[in-house]
Amino acid sequence: MELVEYLKEMDCSLYGLTRSEFIRLAYGFAQKNNIANPLNWNKNHSAGNEWSMGFNCRHPEISQRKQELTIATAKGTVYNMDETGIQINTNIPPKILSVRRNKKVGAISSAERGTLTTVICCCNAMEAFIPPFLIFV
Repeated sequence: MELVEYLKEMDCSLYGLTRSEFIRLAYGFAQKNNIANPLNWNKNHSAGNEWSMGFNCRHPEISQRKQELTIATAKGTVYNMDETGIQINTNIPPKILSVRRNKKVGAISSAERGTLTTVICCCNAMEAFIPPFLIFV
């Protein structure tokens, strides 16, 4: 039952096993769990064809099928996110009246620099993207 559950789990996560991978896995499972097996399994380091056909008869819900390309529908796709801050209103200080030959012209003003908006963009390696998200603070 453990092999069947593992096979189903791998199929659901889009990492299905080929027949040759599965019979090697069955051999490794038998070795680890000290399950008696025919001598030809040790020679080939995989389960035999008879065992494979018997497995198919015992578990009719599992069949060998041709795979489809499932790149666009893969589960667990990783998205890359980037964020940047954009200052909406720039606080350019107004011109002030000053003495003509004065080289340093200063004025005391507030430290407020305007409203900051955060922009978040997401995309993945398959060229899928999520529309930009704006956060107004």
